[in-house]
Amino acid sequence: MVKSAKELYAERQKRINDAIALKEPDRVPIAPLDNGWSLKYAGLSWIDGLYDPEKALKAEKKAVTELNWDAFMVSAAGPMFPGKAFDRLDLKQMIWPGAEKEENRVKVNGSYQFIEPGSRGKYDQMPAEDYDLFLDDPSDYIIRRWLPRIAKNLEPLKNISPLHLANSVYGFGPLFGNPDFIKVLKVMLEASEEYSKAMAPIAPYVMEMTQLGFPPLFMGMGWSPYDYLADFMRGTEGCMIDMFRRPEKLKEAIKKVTPYCIEWSLMTAMPFKDLCKVVFIPVHKGAGGFMSNEQYEEFWWPSMREVMMALIDEGFIPYLYSEGIYTERLPIIKDIPKGKAIYHIESDIFKAKKILGDTVCLTGGPTATMMNIGTPKQVEEYTKRLIDEVGQGGGFIMDVEVPLITARIENVEAMTKTVMEYGVY
Repeated sequence: MVKSAKELYAERQKRINDAIALKEPDRVPIAPLDNGWSLKYAGLSWIDGLYDPEKALKAEKKAVTELNWDAFMVSAAGPMFPGKAFDRLDLKQMIWPGAEKEENRVKVNGSYQFIEPGSRGKYDQMPAEDYDLFLDDPSDYIIRRWLPRIAKNLEPLKNISPLHLANSVYGFGPLFGNPDFIKVLKVMLEASEEYSKAMAPIAPYVMEMTQLGFPPLFMGMGWSPYDYLADFMRGTEGCMIDMFRRPEKLKEAIKKVTPYCIEWSLMTAMPFKDLCKVVFIPVHKGAGGFMSNEQYEEFWWPSMREVMMALIDEGFIPYLYSEGIYTERLPIIKDIPKGKAIYHIESDIFKAKKILGDTVCLTGGPTATMMNIGTPKQVEEYTKRLIDEVGQGGGFIMDVEVPLITARIENVEAMTKTVMEYGVY
Protein backbone atom coordinates (compact mmCIF):
# COMPACT_ATOMS: atom_id res chain seq x y z
CA MET A 1 0.00 0.00 0.00
CA VAL A 2 1.13 3.54 -0.76
CA LYS A 3 1.80 5.52 2.43
CA SER A 4 0.16 8.87 2.93
CA ALA A 5 2.20 12.06 3.31
CA LYS A 6 1.20 12.14 6.99
CA GLU A 7 2.52 8.61 7.51
CA LEU A 8 5.74 9.38 5.65
CA TYR A 9 6.24 12.53 7.74
CA ALA A 10 5.84 10.55 10.98
CA GLU A 11 8.19 7.84 9.68
CA ARG A 12 10.92 10.28 8.68
CA GLN A 13 10.59 12.33 11.86
CA LYS A 14 10.85 9.22 14.03
CA ARG A 15 13.90 8.10 12.06
CA ILE A 16 15.66 11.39 12.81
CA ASN A 17 14.46 11.57 16.42
CA ASP A 18 15.70 8.03 17.10
CA ALA A 19 19.12 8.90 15.68
CA ILE A 20 19.32 12.03 17.86
CA ALA A 21 18.35 9.96 20.92
CA LEU A 22 21.19 7.50 20.08
CA LYS A 23 18.74 4.73 19.21
CA GLU A 24 18.69 2.53 16.13
CA PRO A 25 16.04 3.74 13.69
CA ASP A 26 14.66 1.52 10.94
CA ARG A 27 17.28 2.99 8.59
CA VAL A 28 20.13 5.48 8.70
CA PRO A 29 18.51 8.89 8.04
CA ILE A 30 19.91 10.98 5.22
CA ALA A 31 19.77 14.80 5.22
CA PRO A 32 22.75 16.38 3.41
CA LEU A 33 23.45 20.08 3.90
CA ASP A 34 22.56 21.60 0.55
CA ASN A 35 24.08 25.12 0.52
CA GLY A 36 23.25 25.76 -3.10
CA TRP A 37 23.73 22.31 -4.62
CA SER A 38 20.01 22.06 -5.39
CA LEU A 39 20.44 24.98 -7.82
CA LYS A 40 22.88 22.84 -9.77
CA TYR A 41 20.50 19.87 -9.55
CA ALA A 42 17.67 22.02 -10.97
CA GLY A 43 19.86 23.50 -13.73
CA LEU A 44 19.92 26.98 -12.18
CA SER A 45 22.71 29.40 -11.33
CA TRP A 46 23.68 31.00 -8.03
CA ILE A 47 22.48 34.30 -9.46
CA ASP A 48 19.05 32.70 -9.92
CA GLY A 49 19.03 31.64 -6.28
CA LEU A 50 20.29 34.86 -4.70
CA TYR A 51 18.14 37.16 -6.84
CA ASP A 52 14.99 35.02 -6.99
CA PRO A 53 14.54 33.22 -3.65
CA GLU A 54 11.42 31.40 -4.86
CA LYS A 55 13.56 29.69 -7.52
CA ALA A 56 16.00 28.60 -4.81
CA LEU A 57 13.21 27.08 -2.72
CA LYS A 58 11.68 25.33 -5.74
CA ALA A 59 15.10 23.89 -6.56
CA GLU A 60 15.48 22.62 -3.02
CA LYS A 61 12.01 21.10 -3.12
CA LYS A 62 12.92 19.33 -6.35
CA ALA A 63 16.09 17.84 -4.86
CA VAL A 64 14.55 16.72 -1.56
CA THR A 65 11.38 15.22 -3.06
CA GLU A 66 13.03 13.52 -6.02
CA LEU A 67 15.89 12.07 -3.97
CA ASN A 68 13.50 11.26 -1.14
CA TRP A 69 15.72 12.54 1.69
CA ASP A 70 14.51 12.34 5.26
CA ALA A 71 14.44 16.08 5.97
CA PHE A 72 14.59 19.42 4.23
CA MET A 73 16.17 22.76 5.11
CA VAL A 74 16.05 26.33 3.83
CA SER A 75 19.11 26.60 1.62
CA ALA A 76 21.59 29.41 2.18
CA ALA A 77 21.54 30.02 -1.56
CA GLY A 78 18.33 31.98 -1.53
CA PRO A 79 16.16 33.77 1.05
CA MET A 80 18.87 33.97 3.70
CA PHE A 81 21.22 35.84 1.35
CA PRO A 82 19.11 38.12 -0.87
CA GLY A 83 21.26 39.75 -3.52
CA LYS A 84 18.94 42.72 -4.03
CA ALA A 85 19.11 43.66 -0.34
CA PHE A 86 22.90 43.38 -0.40
CA ASP A 87 22.98 45.69 -3.42
CA ARG A 88 20.84 48.29 -1.63
CA LEU A 89 23.26 48.24 1.30
CA ASP A 90 26.39 48.11 -0.90
CA LEU A 91 27.63 45.42 1.48
CA LYS A 92 31.38 45.14 2.01
CA GLN A 93 31.19 42.12 4.31
CA MET A 94 30.69 39.73 1.39
CA ILE A 95 31.10 39.22 -2.32
CA TRP A 96 28.36 37.36 -4.19
CA PRO A 97 27.28 36.32 -7.71
CA GLY A 98 25.37 38.92 -9.67
CA ALA A 99 26.23 41.92 -7.47
CA GLU A 100 25.51 45.28 -9.09
CA LYS A 101 28.98 46.60 -8.31
CA GLU A 102 31.89 44.72 -9.80
CA GLU A 103 33.93 45.07 -6.60
CA ASN A 104 31.21 43.15 -4.74
CA ARG A 105 30.84 40.44 -7.35
CA VAL A 106 32.04 36.83 -7.37
CA LYS A 107 33.56 36.45 -10.79
CA VAL A 108 32.26 32.94 -11.43
CA ASN A 109 28.91 31.22 -10.98
CA GLY A 110 29.71 30.03 -7.48
CA SER A 111 29.00 30.52 -3.82
CA TYR A 112 29.02 33.85 -2.01
CA GLN A 113 32.20 34.52 0.00
CA PHE A 114 32.60 36.28 3.32
CA ILE A 115 35.44 38.78 3.45
CA GLU A 116 37.60 38.59 6.57
CA PRO A 117 37.86 41.88 8.50
CA GLY A 118 40.96 43.75 7.41
CA SER A 119 41.58 41.52 4.38
CA ARG A 120 41.75 42.83 0.80
CA GLY A 121 41.85 46.33 2.25
CA LYS A 122 38.05 46.53 2.11
CA TYR A 123 37.25 47.30 5.72
CA ASP A 124 38.23 46.79 9.35
CA GLN A 125 35.14 45.92 11.36
CA MET A 126 36.48 46.30 14.89
CA PRO A 127 40.02 47.50 15.57
CA ALA A 128 41.60 46.41 18.85
CA GLU A 129 41.36 49.94 20.26
CA ASP A 130 37.55 49.71 20.04
CA TYR A 131 37.16 47.01 22.70
CA ASP A 132 36.19 49.48 25.43
CA LEU A 133 33.68 51.26 23.19
CA PHE A 134 32.06 47.94 22.32
CA LEU A 135 32.01 46.74 25.93
CA ASP A 136 30.58 50.02 27.19
CA ASP A 137 27.59 50.11 24.83
CA PRO A 138 27.43 47.25 22.27
CA SER A 139 24.24 48.43 20.58
CA ASP A 140 25.53 51.95 20.04
CA TYR A 141 28.81 50.51 18.78
CA ILE A 142 27.02 48.26 16.29
CA ILE A 143 24.85 51.12 14.99
CA ARG A 144 27.31 54.02 14.78
CA ARG A 145 30.64 52.26 14.20
CA TRP A 146 30.23 48.67 12.97
CA LEU A 147 27.38 49.05 10.46
CA PRO A 148 29.03 52.04 8.71
CA ARG A 149 32.12 49.87 8.19
CA ILE A 150 30.42 46.81 6.68
CA ALA A 151 28.08 48.58 4.24
CA LYS A 152 28.97 51.64 2.19
CA ASN A 153 25.42 52.95 2.07
CA LEU A 154 25.19 52.80 5.87
CA GLU A 155 28.23 55.04 6.35
CA PRO A 156 26.05 58.08 7.30
CA LEU A 157 25.23 56.28 10.57
CA LYS A 158 28.63 57.32 11.89
CA ASN A 159 27.42 60.93 11.91
CA ILE A 160 24.22 60.49 13.92
CA SER A 161 23.90 61.17 17.65
CA PRO A 162 23.88 58.17 20.03
CA LEU A 163 20.45 56.62 20.38
CA HIS A 164 20.81 56.56 24.15
CA LEU A 165 20.64 60.39 24.07
CA ALA A 166 17.22 60.35 22.40
CA ASN A 167 15.51 59.75 25.74
CA SER A 168 13.07 62.68 25.39
CA VAL A 169 11.85 65.35 22.99
CA TYR A 170 15.08 67.22 23.69
CA GLY A 171 17.09 64.43 22.09
CA PHE A 172 14.78 63.86 19.11
CA GLY A 173 15.91 66.95 17.22
CA PRO A 174 19.63 66.13 16.96
CA LEU A 175 18.74 62.59 15.83
CA PHE A 176 15.63 62.94 13.63
CA GLY A 177 16.70 66.30 12.24
CA ASN A 178 20.07 64.99 11.07
CA PRO A 179 20.13 64.71 7.22
CA ASP A 180 22.43 61.68 7.50
CA PHE A 181 19.80 59.90 9.58
CA ILE A 182 17.23 60.52 6.86
CA LYS A 183 19.64 59.21 4.18
CA VAL A 184 20.32 55.99 6.02
CA LEU A 185 16.64 55.43 6.89
CA LYS A 186 15.83 55.50 3.17
CA VAL A 187 18.56 52.93 2.47
CA MET A 188 17.41 50.72 5.34
CA LEU A 189 13.81 50.92 4.16
CA GLU A 190 14.82 49.80 0.66
CA ALA A 191 16.95 46.96 2.04
CA SER A 192 14.17 45.96 4.45
CA GLU A 193 11.68 45.75 1.61
CA GLU A 194 14.01 43.44 -0.31
CA TYR A 195 14.65 41.29 2.77
CA SER A 196 10.90 41.10 3.36
CA LYS A 197 10.28 39.96 -0.22
CA ALA A 198 13.03 37.34 0.08
CA MET A 199 11.78 35.95 3.39
CA ALA A 200 8.10 35.88 2.41
CA PRO A 201 8.23 32.51 0.54
CA ILE A 202 9.81 30.64 3.48
CA ALA A 203 6.66 30.02 5.55
CA PRO A 204 4.63 28.70 2.57
CA TYR A 205 7.61 26.54 1.57
CA VAL A 206 7.91 25.02 5.03
CA MET A 207 4.18 24.32 5.10
CA GLU A 208 4.25 22.77 1.63
CA MET A 209 7.19 20.49 2.45
CA THR A 210 5.63 19.26 5.69
CA GLN A 211 2.36 18.57 3.86
CA LEU A 212 4.35 16.53 1.34
CA GLY A 213 5.68 14.41 4.21
CA PHE A 214 9.11 15.95 4.82
CA PRO A 215 10.09 17.34 8.26
CA PRO A 216 12.64 20.16 8.58
CA LEU A 217 16.07 19.13 9.84
CA PHE A 218 16.39 22.42 11.73
CA MET A 219 14.63 25.77 11.91
CA GLY A 220 16.37 27.93 14.53
CA MET A 221 19.94 29.15 14.27
CA GLY A 222 22.55 29.93 16.90
CA TRP A 223 26.08 31.25 17.22
CA SER A 224 29.24 30.60 19.19
CA PRO A 225 30.19 33.64 21.32
CA TYR A 226 33.85 33.40 20.28
CA ASP A 227 32.82 33.13 16.63
CA TYR A 228 30.51 36.14 17.06
CA LEU A 229 33.71 38.12 17.54
CA ALA A 230 36.10 36.17 15.29
CA ASP A 231 33.74 35.88 12.31
CA PHE A 232 32.23 39.34 12.28
CA MET A 233 33.95 41.74 14.67
CA ARG A 234 37.67 41.29 15.34
CA GLY A 235 38.24 38.69 12.63
CA THR A 236 40.11 35.39 12.83
CA GLU A 237 43.54 36.96 13.00
CA GLY A 238 42.40 39.63 15.44
CA CYS A 239 41.03 37.14 17.97
CA MET A 240 44.07 34.88 17.62
CA ILE A 241 46.32 37.82 18.45
CA ASP A 242 44.02 38.92 21.26
CA MET A 243 44.44 35.57 23.02
CA PHE A 244 48.07 36.59 23.57
CA ARG A 245 48.05 40.41 23.69
CA ARG A 246 44.74 41.23 25.38
CA PRO A 247 43.24 37.98 26.72
CA GLU A 248 41.19 39.66 29.43
CA LYS A 249 39.52 42.03 26.97
CA LEU A 250 38.70 39.10 24.71
CA LYS A 251 37.22 37.14 27.63
CA GLU A 252 35.24 40.17 28.70
CA ALA A 253 33.84 40.54 25.20
CA ILE A 254 32.98 36.82 25.02
CA LYS A 255 31.17 37.10 28.36
CA LYS A 256 29.34 40.18 27.07
CA VAL A 257 28.02 38.55 23.90
CA THR A 258 27.16 35.13 25.35
CA PRO A 259 23.68 36.27 26.50
CA TYR A 260 23.17 37.80 23.06
CA CYS A 261 23.97 34.47 21.41
CA ILE A 262 21.51 32.71 23.71
CA GLU A 263 18.87 35.36 23.03
CA TRP A 264 19.38 35.08 19.27
CA SER A 265 19.21 31.27 19.32
CA LEU A 266 15.97 31.21 21.31
CA MET A 267 14.45 34.06 19.31
CA THR A 268 14.90 32.15 16.04
CA ALA A 269 13.93 28.76 17.49
CA MET A 270 10.91 29.48 19.72
CA PRO A 271 8.39 30.21 16.92
CA PHE A 272 9.03 26.72 15.49
CA LYS A 273 9.31 24.73 18.72
CA ASP A 274 6.23 22.62 17.97
CA LEU A 275 7.50 21.86 14.48
CA CYS A 276 11.23 21.35 14.99
CA LYS A 277 13.47 21.47 18.04
CA VAL A 278 16.86 21.36 16.28
CA VAL A 279 18.87 24.61 16.29
CA PHE A 280 21.67 24.86 13.74
CA ILE A 281 24.93 26.39 15.02
CA PRO A 282 27.75 26.74 12.46
CA VAL A 283 31.10 26.79 14.27
CA HIS A 284 34.26 27.97 12.58
CA LYS A 285 37.11 29.43 14.59
CA GLY A 286 37.57 26.71 17.22
CA ALA A 287 38.94 24.19 14.73
CA GLY A 288 42.39 22.66 15.01
CA GLY A 289 45.10 25.04 13.85
CA PHE A 290 43.36 28.17 15.09
CA MET A 291 44.21 27.57 18.75
CA SER A 292 45.60 24.95 21.12
CA ASN A 293 43.42 22.66 23.21
CA GLU A 294 44.30 24.76 26.25
CA GLN A 295 43.15 27.93 24.50
CA TYR A 296 40.05 26.15 23.25
CA GLU A 297 39.09 25.25 26.82
CA GLU A 298 39.87 28.76 28.00
CA PHE A 299 38.37 30.93 25.26
CA TRP A 300 36.04 28.90 23.03
CA TRP A 301 34.27 25.95 24.65
CA PRO A 302 32.89 27.33 27.97
CA SER A 303 30.71 30.01 26.35
CA MET A 304 29.62 27.65 23.56
CA ARG A 305 28.58 25.07 26.14
CA GLU A 306 26.65 27.78 27.99
CA VAL A 307 24.68 28.55 24.83
CA MET A 308 24.05 24.85 24.22
CA MET A 309 22.86 24.22 27.76
CA ALA A 310 20.49 27.19 27.57
CA LEU A 311 18.95 25.63 24.46
CA ILE A 312 18.81 22.15 26.00
CA ASP A 313 17.15 23.53 29.12
CA GLU A 314 14.41 24.97 26.90
CA GLY A 315 13.87 21.61 25.19
CA PHE A 316 15.89 22.27 22.03
CA ILE A 317 18.58 20.18 20.33
CA PRO A 318 21.73 22.17 19.44
CA TYR A 319 23.30 21.06 16.16
CA LEU A 320 26.97 22.05 16.13
CA TYR A 321 28.13 22.07 12.53
CA SER A 322 31.89 22.03 13.00
CA GLU A 323 34.12 22.92 10.08
CA GLY A 324 37.77 21.95 9.86
CA ILE A 325 39.75 19.50 11.96
CA TYR A 326 38.12 18.79 15.32
CA THR A 327 39.87 15.53 16.21
CA GLU A 328 41.79 16.94 19.18
CA ARG A 329 38.65 18.65 20.49
CA LEU A 330 36.52 15.48 20.67
CA PRO A 331 37.17 14.63 24.36
CA ILE A 332 36.44 18.25 25.32
CA ILE A 333 33.12 18.59 23.50
CA LYS A 334 31.94 15.27 24.96
CA ASP A 335 30.96 17.24 28.07
CA ILE A 336 27.27 17.53 27.19
CA PRO A 337 24.13 15.59 28.24
CA LYS A 338 23.62 12.33 26.35
CA GLY A 339 21.20 12.27 23.45
CA LYS A 340 20.61 16.02 23.56
CA ALA A 341 22.80 17.34 20.72
CA ILE A 342 23.99 16.73 17.17
CA TYR A 343 27.59 17.22 16.04
CA HIS A 344 28.68 17.44 12.43
CA ILE A 345 32.21 16.11 12.05
CA GLU A 346 34.21 17.03 8.97
CA SER A 347 37.47 15.25 9.72
CA ASP A 348 37.86 11.67 11.01
CA ILE A 349 34.25 10.89 11.83
CA PHE A 350 35.32 7.31 12.55
CA LYS A 351 37.37 8.43 15.53
CA ALA A 352 34.54 10.73 16.56
CA LYS A 353 32.21 7.72 16.69
CA LYS A 354 34.54 5.98 19.16
CA ILE A 355 34.78 9.01 21.44
CA LEU A 356 31.35 10.67 21.05
CA GLY A 357 29.12 7.82 19.86
CA ASP A 358 27.58 7.23 23.28
CA THR A 359 26.94 10.95 23.86
CA VAL A 360 25.75 12.79 20.74
CA CYS A 361 24.27 12.03 17.34
CA LEU A 362 26.86 12.47 14.58
CA THR A 363 26.47 13.72 11.03
CA GLY A 364 29.05 13.60 8.25
CA GLY A 365 29.78 11.62 5.14
CA PRO A 366 31.80 11.18 1.98
CA THR A 367 34.67 13.64 1.49
CA ALA A 368 34.45 16.76 -0.65
CA THR A 369 37.08 15.37 -3.02
CA MET A 370 35.12 12.16 -3.45
CA MET A 371 31.82 13.94 -4.01
CA ASN A 372 33.31 16.44 -6.48
CA ILE A 373 35.68 14.33 -8.58
CA GLY A 374 35.23 10.74 -7.40
CA THR A 375 33.14 8.02 -9.00
CA PRO A 376 29.72 6.75 -7.91
CA LYS A 377 31.35 3.42 -7.04
CA GLN A 378 33.82 5.11 -4.70
CA VAL A 379 30.98 7.02 -3.06
CA GLU A 380 28.96 3.84 -2.67
CA GLU A 381 31.83 1.97 -0.99
CA TYR A 382 32.64 4.83 1.38
CA THR A 383 28.97 5.30 2.25
CA LYS A 384 28.73 1.61 3.16
CA ARG A 385 31.77 1.97 5.42
CA LEU A 386 30.15 4.94 7.14
CA ILE A 387 26.94 2.96 7.69
CA ASP A 388 28.86 -0.04 9.03
CA GLU A 389 31.12 1.88 11.39
CA VAL A 390 29.56 5.24 12.24
CA GLY A 391 25.99 4.02 11.91
CA GLN A 392 26.58 1.04 14.19
CA GLY A 393 24.10 1.12 17.06
CA GLY A 394 22.35 4.26 15.76
CA GLY A 395 23.15 7.89 16.52
CA PHE A 396 24.12 8.78 12.94
CA ILE A 397 22.55 10.93 10.20
CA MET A 398 24.14 10.68 6.76
CA ASP A 399 25.39 14.01 5.50
CA VAL A 400 28.58 14.88 3.61
CA GLU A 401 31.99 16.03 4.83
CA VAL A 402 31.30 19.63 3.74
CA PRO A 403 28.09 21.09 2.27
CA LEU A 404 27.27 19.65 -1.15
CA ILE A 405 27.56 22.92 -3.17
CA THR A 406 29.51 21.59 -6.20
CA ALA A 407 29.13 17.80 -5.76
CA ARG A 408 28.56 15.72 -8.89
CA ILE A 409 24.87 14.86 -9.22
CA GLU A 410 25.59 11.19 -9.93
CA ASN A 411 27.63 10.97 -6.73
CA VAL A 412 24.85 12.44 -4.61
CA GLU A 413 22.46 9.97 -6.21
CA ALA A 414 24.86 7.10 -5.47
CA MET A 415 25.18 8.12 -1.81
CA THR A 416 21.40 8.42 -1.47
CA LYS A 417 20.68 5.08 -3.12
CA THR A 418 23.24 3.33 -0.94
CA VAL A 419 21.69 4.70 2.24
CA MET A 420 18.20 3.66 1.13
CA GLU A 421 19.24 0.13 0.23
CA TYR A 422 22.17 -0.67 2.51
CA GLY A 423 21.43 1.55 5.52
CA VAL A 424 18.57 -0.57 6.89
CA TYR A 425 19.14 -1.80 10.47
